[in-house]
Amino acid sequence: MLHAGHDTNGDSHNFSASPIGDAITSKHVYKKFGPRKRPWYQAGENTQKATWSPIYRHFVIKDLALTVSLPVYDTQHRLLGVLGVDYVLTRFHQFLRSIEVGEHGVVFIMERSGNLIAASSMELGRSSQEQNGKYVRIKAANASSKPVAAAARFLESRYDDLNALHGETMFRFEIDGGSQFLQVASFHKKHGLDWLVVVAVPEADLKMIVIYIKSYVH
Repeated sequence: MLHAGHDTNGDSHNFSASPIGDAITSKHVYKKFGPRKRPWYQAGENTQKATWSPIYRHFVIKDLALTVSLPVYDTQHRLLGVLGVDYVLTRFHQFLRSIEVGEHGVVFIMERSGNLIAASSMELGRSSQEQNGKYVRIKAANASSKPVAAAARFLESRYDDLNALHGETMFRFEIDGGSQFLQVASFHKKHGLDWLVVVAVPEADLKMIVIYIKSYVH
């Protein structure tokens, strides 16, 4: 947990916390660091309700993250502070890499802006790149993974605005003359999450799966 205010002289104190949220042990002091300027804090303060922050670079972990934020008020509805729980994008990469979709299939998550969140076929943390000391998001269509980039470019060629994608939709497209099956599903949750989950599988992989099932049944 993080504590900062007039009583800390503008510094932010990071504590380990008990299961009920009490501060236990001081872990680190971040000099002159104000959490009120961070995207997650401002998201909770501005919406005045539970919400997800935009994706941003975490100041401690030095990785891209997003935070679910909850503003806390007193009985006169004066803001006391904002509670936040962080989710690091590297964990999303790790989870997707544990999913097997045939031998060469890929799974990735992207924002409706086209920015990549995580992918099963890429190195950890490669959904952004550093330019002039700042982290810049990578478009899924420009991903280092060829299947991810090809699938994202196909979707962008079909839709001028990815906000038009709803529910689950199936497509078929080609990469280097090879047929690919693609499924895209909207992942929309309350408090602001609105992503697209995409699965792309080569037709050859599906044929092998069918052959294996038939041989197993017989």
